[in-house]
Amino acid sequence: MLVQGSLNLGRDFGAARHHRARMVDTGFVNVEEKLFKWPTNPWPKDKDHKEVGLWTLANIGGGLEGICMGLMTRGLGLSREEVIAYTAAARKDLRNPRIHAYWPMYVPSRAMCLGCP
Repeated sequence: MLVQGSLNLGRDFGAARHHRARMVDTGFVNVEEKLFKWPTNPWPKDKDHKEVGLWTLANIGGGLEGICMGLMTRGLGLSREEVIAYTAAARKDLRNPRIHAYWPMYVPSRAMCLGCP
């Protein structure tokens, strides 16, 4: 819903997946990209991933209404009350360790600029 709301407003909430192509189009060469998977909560067994999940939950869960409100009211036409209800349910799912979800994080890890502006 957030991606669709952002597209309706002329912005792509999922634009990070295009970072590499934009860098190449700008003139960078040898662009390498790494994909990190940030768990949405502390569901992973791995100690480091579990900690990332705790931080992600704290960062996203605490600001979920703020992240969603404009995209869902202006971008999707939902009422404030509908967004609050939706985010309450989503926050519950974010805290559920049986849901093994993650956020994809695309990071350009190496690039060389030849003649970039």
